Amino acid sequence: MVKIVNSLKRGLEVLEIFASRSEPMTISRISAMIDAPLSSTSEIIHTLYVKGFLTPGVDRKYYHPTPKLYHIGRQLLPEARIQEIDLCLNDLLNATGESALLLGLEQGVMRVVAVRGSSHRLRYIASVGHTSPLLGTAAGSAMLAVLPEEIRRDLVGRELHQISDETRQRQIDETLADIDNDDDQTGWHRVEHERGEAGVTSIAVPIVYDDAHYAIAISGPSPRIAQNEENICSQLRTVRQQFSASAANFSPARFRGYFP
Repeated sequence: MVKIVNSLKRGLEVLEIFASRSEPMTISRISAMIDAPLSSTSEIIHTLYVKGFLTPGVDRKYYHPTPKLYHIGRQLLPEARIQEIDLCLNDLLNATGESALLLGLEQGVMRVVAVRGSSHRLRYIASVGHTSPLLGTAAGSAMLAVLPEEIRRDLVGRELHQISDETRQRQIDETLADIDNDDDQTGWHRVEHERGEAGVTSIAVPIVYDDAHYAIAISGPSPRIAQNEENICSQLRTVRQQFSASAANFSPARFRGYFP
């Protein structure tokens, strides 16, 4: 009779717990949830950390998953599922001539998950793993437009942590009101001279892909984006409809990429 490897079983249970709860956890809490001794759980967590599946927070007490498992899972997805987003980015690149990017939220920043780069000599360049701020970027605005209210207020508040509480609350209200207005009026989000990217304009829309929120953005030199803006926005609106789903279906407990 083939035996179950208990250490492997518990390691997989740890990953399943992180997937179901979507929040950082301490070793002691994980130990109780998998009903294992603290010493054994520490060894499992350390192994997952060494292999790149988990990473500790700033205080090194709480652990959370890294994108590594996502990238492995993406490689194991049926070919048709992978092709769906690849074809979408390729279609956007061909229709607009500008770089097309899929971005997800990770630890308060937007991270590039997939990209199709423009062939123009002067173009926006980003590789998978590249990060950009949540505020002051088109992809970040698109993401904030569809997140549950408590999550997006917390995320914006973190970015404005250096100002006083009263001013911060007012700034949060104003920032989210502007984002909501853009989303209601146009269905897309445009930022010229994005934070950290002088001379770049990006236009982005939120989508739902693989049961999680993402943003798809078109980015390029500001003059060229301005000349082709109508076409770009039309293409992105079509993509948003293609991947449309109600944000109400995603509770904070299920939301990926957010850690309170």
